[in-house]
Amino acid sequence: DHRGEVEDLLQWGMASAARRLLGLAGGAPGSGDSGVGGNAGFDDLMAQIREKETEARAAEEARQAAERRLAQELARRKAEFDKQYAEYLEVVQSPHADEGMKRAAWKRITDAWGVKNAGVEPGSLTWGANGLLIVGPLAGGRVGETVTVDLGGGEKLEMVWISPGEFWMGSLENEEGRDSDEVRHRVRLTKGFWMGKTEVTQGQWQSIMRKNPSYFKNAGKNAPVEQVSWEDCQEFIRKLNAAVATDGHGLRFRLPTEAEWEYACRAGTETAIYTGSLTLRGANNGPELDPIAWYGGNSGVDYEGGYDSSGWPEKQYNHRQAGTHPVGQKAPNAWGLYDMLGNVWEWCSDWYGEYTGGEVTDPAGPRSGSCRVYRGGSWYDVARYGRSANRSWNVPGFRWYILGFRLASDSPSR
Repeated sequence: DHRGEVEDLLQWGMASAARRLLGLAGGAPGSGDSGVGGNAGFDDLMAQIREKETEARAAEEARQAAERRLAQELARRKAEFDKQYAEYLEVVQSPHADEGMKRAAWKRITDAWGVKNAGVEPGSLTWGANGLLIVGPLAGGRVGETVTVDLGGGEKLEMVWISPGEFWMGSLENEEGRDSDEVRHRVRLTKGFWMGKTEVTQGQWQSIMRKNPSYFKNAGKNAPVEQVSWEDCQEFIRKLNAAVATDGHGLRFRLPTEAEWEYACRAGTETAIYTGSLTLRGANNGPELDPIAWYGGNSGVDYEGGYDSSGWPEKQYNHRQAGTHPVGQKAPNAWGLYDMLGNVWEWCSDWYGEYTGGEVTDPAGPRSGSCRVYRGGSWYDVARYGRSANRSWNVPGFRWYILGFRLASDSPSR
């Protein structure tokens, strides 16, 4: 007798499943007492199913209508914000505005939009998910300040200035998908630094090293280089610094520390990802990642040599092959950095170790260790690895087709 199961399904709002169970049980008109108690029982249950389906359709229509109203309101508010922010930028970027005028303009716009903990010094504001305003640095008085280093052969390397500051590193204990080594603690970075606008590409690697170790060569020269170890990255950096010694804007390239990496990734946010919260609907289904990151749920490719992803569970989008994608195709974070989450993991300079806890200044990791840190998740990984606080590590000689890097640099001019 399937009556109890059918009624449970109805209680849970699963009318379609109840309908299927009735069919499997043989409880259809003319079937006598088979399965669920004859025609009368069947008719009663079918009436309940139709009622539940009507209620579900009405609820879905109401939800969609609410989403449309919210989208319209957000669009209206964003248009208003864009107008006011343009007026603010005119003030702070004007050569005729003194520091008092710039601070006053910053206070006006942050007060008007209810931005908390904005500080007194002018900064940048970025419109994030659901209208969340993300505070960032106003580098050198210019939003999104960059320098470009010519590597020759048509390859250029763009670096973005990241101002010093403080942030919460790690994750809250209730963050979905967190690991135990993400202990949340306050970090102070006293020095600004330059950070690669994108991950190092195959073309950039080729221009310096004269070879391309990548598994996904068919992804193109603008896809991130991968299958490079931490030690390989050090060799690349040594040759790069030698190649641009006279025309590299005084930059001395290196890998970022783990703290610098997370600070730059978060770009002023404290949420799971740099656009807000992350909903884990399945192993490879974190829908908020889709606009900003290539991960296991959306990394399908059609070029020759893609990785077989046909068996991956719970994908956001169905795909049979996956791999890396050209850098810079997804939306950047508030500080103008692309692919900080997803595409390839990124080596950091630190040895891996547990966080010490408490407030720290300019941390550079343990003095020694056996494994180096990498951050950010990749095209291959499940959604929970694509969080700003997630950590991974391996021996310095380790190579894999999910692992690349991004450059950082101090600047003697700062």
